[in-house]
Amino acid sequence: MRSLRSIGAIAALLPIALAGCVTSGTSPSAAASTPIASAPASAPAATLSATSSPTQGPSSPAVTPAVGSQGQLLLYFVPPADQGSFANGEAAVVGADGSGRRDVAQSVQASWSHDGSLIHVVAEDSSCVPHLSDYPASGGPATPSPVQFKAGDYYFRWSPDDSQVVFFRRTHGLTADICQGKVSQVDPTAMQQDLMVMNSDGTNLRTLATAEGSIGPISWTPDGKTLVWARWGPANVWGPLALVDVASGKITDITSSKLQFGVVSVSADGSKIAYSVSDPNSADVYSHAFVADLDGTQQVSLGVVGSSDGDPVWSPAGNRLALVRTSGTGAGGRLVVVQPAQKAVSDVYGPVFQVDAPWASVSWSSDGGKIACLGAADAASGSSTGIVVVGADGTQAKALAGTAGATQVYWQP
Repeated sequence: MRSLRSIGAIAALLPIALAGCVTSGTSPSAAASTPIASAPASAPAATLSATSSPTQGPSSPAVTPAVGSQGQLLLYFVPPADQGSFANGEAAVVGADGSGRRDVAQSVQASWSHDGSLIHVVAEDSSCVPHLSDYPASGGPATPSPVQFKAGDYYFRWSPDDSQVVFFRRTHGLTADICQGKVSQVDPTAMQQDLMVMNSDGTNLRTLATAEGSIGPISWTPDGKTLVWARWGPANVWGPLALVDVASGKITDITSSKLQFGVVSVSADGSKIAYSVSDPNSADVYSHAFVADLDGTQQVSLGVVGSSDGDPVWSPAGNRLALVRTSGTGAGGRLVVVQPAQKAVSDVYGPVFQVDAPWASVSWSSDGGKIACLGAADAASGSSTGIVVVGADGTQAKALAGTAGATQVYWQP
């Protein structure tokens, strides 16, 4: 069951995982593949539907430490809760085989450059003014950006070629309260923020759109020409999914209902989108995964009755999706891989523990052979028990030492 994404969670940009892999769980020696029934291709984009739950694959041998090194994983650790909403956490890297853990920088956000050679870091000072820097992936001093931002600018997203950056700029009512960690005291009807875009060097800064209320996640299409935006609204009045033309600022809604969309994943060729969505006004309290064409048509449900889906993530080849599926009975869930074209789901790893937060954290290796995800929340601290790397076929799972407390994981491109 997905919690409603709170204003504080996304506004403060604390990337805590919605679900992760339990490091003490078991992994099937070969992933069990079972068919999934999908909604008709002509189903309206506003319709939420789910299918009967497929049979999960059997549990088999315990986790084995057999995953070799394949690049680095970028991790993010949130700061202690008593440091306030905008306190910097810690970005770190570790080898995909668990070796060479290294802290990169204190930050509120970190992401890879398109070629994996740099780490984009966003850190904030005591006045909540963000400062951007690029750190070499191999280590070494940072190159600070000369761009001067305003207090409360946040949610930075680089284009696929790193030539442009989008972010949100608060224009009314929130900056001081959020900076002081008083999110719960903020009146959501007073919120207004602009969707901004600029070249990476700070030139050609302009406003693409103005949003009232809380904002939703944004994803770039691979050609860097379009944004896919979950348009949330004031007082938790959820908005439709929309396409934003970066050159003109034209906004085209591609769903008609005001549903609660998660982070949208765009396929490598830009033709398909995948997302998890729930209807806050429905008796169905679960979130369900869907696949659709980029324009919102040809929507197919991947969800199953009685389970909630985390945000799906396309494989590099664009033919599979990884997501965390959690049982509504409280019995836990699994990391699964879905092949939409074959209408099949493979049980990969688990059991999976769901925590109260806005996003799942699942990341594919560049060759699509492995998946990294978060470990379960520790019963005492509530923090992640660490990162698990597992073959996309469910074999060779390994829990990475020294990664406890990570809240996000991104595989090096």
